[in-house]
Amino acid sequence: MKACIPAKQAPEALKTVFDTSLAKRNDSEEFADFIDRVGVAEFEEKFGKPKSEFGPLDRDNIQSYMDWGKTVVYKLERGEGECAV
Repeated sequence: MKACIPAKQAPEALKTVFDTSLAKRNDSEEFADFIDRVGVAEFEEKFGKPKSEFGPLDRDNIQSYMDWGKTVVYKLERGEGECAV
């Protein structure tokens, strides 16, 4: 499984990763070494769910589909830019 979370849940997910590392890492173990030792599976189990499990785009789940500080649903818009010319 690959961890997949809405951006708005990233702060809580990051807190979970750091709290887990503080609780389970060995003395003087660097964070990267801790992740190498335990692997990412432990974290994927905690908050890695398929996108389909975030629910449909409806009133109950709307916050998972909106950008930070926005009041409208995110919409991918592509247009011609200086790199496309």
